[in-house]
Amino acid sequence: PARNQPAQDVIEKDHTIHMGDTIWLSKTALVLDRINMYQTGDTIAAGAQFRELNGNESAVVEPQFLIYGSQTGTLPAELVYAGGTIVFQMIQPETDTFIFQTREQNVPQDWIIMKAIVFPMINLVWLGMIVLAIGFAISMRKRLEDLRRRKG
Repeated sequence: PARNQPAQDVIEKDHTIHMGDTIWLSKTALVLDRINMYQTGDTIAAGAQFRELNGNESAVVEPQFLIYGSQTGTLPAELVYAGGTIVFQMIQPETDTFIFQTREQNVPQDWIIMKAIVFPMINLVWLGMIVLAIGFAISMRKRLEDLRRRKG
């Protein structure tokens, strides 16, 4: 969340995707593999088969979109690794897209806060270092000249 927003317990997000697309969540990724069609009596169901990926592990989750009579409904699926749910909200046949809503627990991020301290007189320290280096160079030159005079 933004700095001035309070932390939310649950994050809900809508996703409009095509077949084969991936939904990225905080702990996992969901890949839409295929749409399964089911029919019993006057109820038609479309199940979206997702592969839930978590590192080297994977699981299959299938939320369903139901049409019974002239009404629609959803049957959410629990996410195995992310600890949330995915809801099949709508099918858009004219664009071959599907709308899903994901709900997951807000995971607080681990942050390291560092404070930068600016020393107001740091320029004087650098000036002192330069004066010290110039003084050292002058004294070395004088000693070398004295050493040459003694030999010569």
